[in-house]
Amino acid sequence: MIWKAAGMFKKWGRKEGNKKSEDKFFTPSEWHALTLKTSEEIRRQIDFFKLEGRKVKRIKMIGRSYIHTGVYIADYVHGVIKQYEGEERQNQSLWGKIDSEIKFRREALIDQPLMVEFDNGETFEIDTPQVPNFCMTMNGIPWEIKCECNVDADILFAPCIGKRIVNVEARTYRSDKDVMTGCFFNEDHSEYELVSDLVLWFDNGYGLSIGGHLDFCGVSCIDRRNEPVFITFRELKPALSEWEDSFPEGTNYSR
Repeated sequence: MIWKAAGMFKKWGRKEGNKKSEDKFFTPSEWHALTLKTSEEIRRQIDFFKLEGRKVKRIKMIGRSYIHTGVYIADYVHGVIKQYEGEERQNQSLWGKIDSEIKFRREALIDQPLMVEFDNGETFEIDTPQVPNFCMTMNGIPWEIKCECNVDADILFAPCIGKRIVNVEARTYRSDKDVMTGCFFNEDHSEYELVSDLVLWFDNGYGLSIGGHLDFCGVSCIDRRNEPVFITFRELKPALSEWEDSFPEGTNYSR
């Protein structure tokens, strides 16, 4: 069964002398991940990986989260603090003025794989390069790979750290069309059961939802009611790493 071997055992990258993984940035062509589309394919791969029962040690995003740039956060705050108007509202959206109790969802929007390391040292890597496709591997990317992320995933997804996976849920829908192109999958317009999100449910009742958003991957922490879990700016601030260049004085964030 070739799909198993490709997703589980193939090593990262090509031979490049003695170049260490921590000196290399992620290259999609060197990630030997299967592209999975139907719910049957995805469930079969998840079952093979045996994620249930594993305890999360840490989480890593290789690339940037597009909703954690300085400008995006300032724009979000500007939309929340409706008690202010005009210039004062703009000023209260700047880095040094943001209210520490403003709440943000524990979520990220990325376009490179999410990595989850377990307490036994193994890693699970997953990405949604384009709806409805999922790509995933076990031990397919070295943890030390050079990271360009702008937010600490261990802080952002803190409710998942140190918790054990009790269930992996594949949330499905049926469609006869490719969302990205608007074209039918087949000439007979037959439908496929596709996966919108994979949710890693933990023993504390929280879940880590991973799903496609066009050609991005959305990752979010949710509760048992499927409601988003929040983090205050005071908690989030130490996780952010783009502030020096992201908040030029005088920038207007008004809509």
